[in-house]
Amino acid sequence: MSQHISSQLLTDPDYKRLLQQCIHCGLCLPACPTYAVFGTEMDAPRGRIALMRAASDGRIGLEGAFEEHISLCLSCRACETPVLLAYSMGRSLRPPALRWRKPTRPAYSNVLYAV
Repeated sequence: MSQHISSQLLTDPDYKRLLQQCIHCGLCLPACPTYAVFGTEMDAPRGRIALMRAASDGRIGLEGAFEEHISLCLSCRACETPVLLAYSMGRSLRPPALRWRKPTRPAYSNVLYAV
């Protein structure tokens, strides 16, 4: 898996469809560690999904607010457990989050964790 977001990923119909699966119910909020610390919507899973949708639609760039809030995601996927529809935040967020994070494990292990 690439460590960078490509415009190809953001415009991919399957990726856009994945982003549309979130219904913004808010059940993920209490489970998100960065939301617990910062308390801002953009540092919660549904805020990050909104940012990814905006980037995917070309309404915002990949720097600034997008980079700031996406990079704070721990990719822990704790937000997935309480969501009734089993929305996979990990599948939608993992590629963007990897762009700004230093690798903490060998590069080959990214293949093992790819979704």
